[in-house]
Amino acid sequence: MARTEENVIVRKCSGKVGNVVLTSDGIIRSRPDMSRRNLSEKQQKQVRRFSKAVAYAREVVNDAQMTGYYSGFLKRMKTRPYKKHMGISQAAIMDFLHPPEIAEVKLHRMVDHSLELVIDAKDILPDIAVTVSFLAPGGQVIWACMAEKQLPGNRYHCPLGGAVQLLPGSQFRVCAMDLPGNKTEKEYDIQKLKVI
Repeated sequence: MARTEENVIVRKCSGKVGNVVLTSDGIIRSRPDMSRRNLSEKQQKQVRRFSKAVAYAREVVNDAQMTGYYSGFLKRMKTRPYKKHMGISQAAIMDFLHPPEIAEVKLHRMVDHSLELVIDAKDILPDIAVTVSFLAPGGQVIWACMAEKQLPGNRYHCPLGGAVQLLPGSQFRVCAMDLPGNKTEKEYDIQKLKVI
């Protein structure tokens, strides 16, 4: 590693030329050799996951409809000072690497005494699909519905009506899926839900 000061040729330069790396503070060094590194299984998994995220970002950039979708998201993000230089591919990578979250599920008793599931689910982008599947004590699906989003916010509602009998030992599965296909699933016991 070498340091250069007041060199007219490389002053204020940074980047890579062949196997030489120049930094803006005047340091000249060789490019690190990464060929002999041994990655753990966890590191290899993360490298594969990030490669998939980059491939997804390329798809987004090449698709006009998805580019428009992410550009609307960027307008909101660029109001934050630490995100003002974010581009569409960075937003797509960020969306790919962060699956949706299911924060809370409540059972709500309506005025007509029917029941409704209230699900708090969120993602980086506002549009996610939330489905609810009711499982019999053996595990087979007896009824499923697509939850409707309540605007504004991250609340989704699934009216139960008389379609599902709340049998002891019955469970239900909440699944939230975002645009890149990330899926978060949680199972809940009906008897342990808080009724509001």
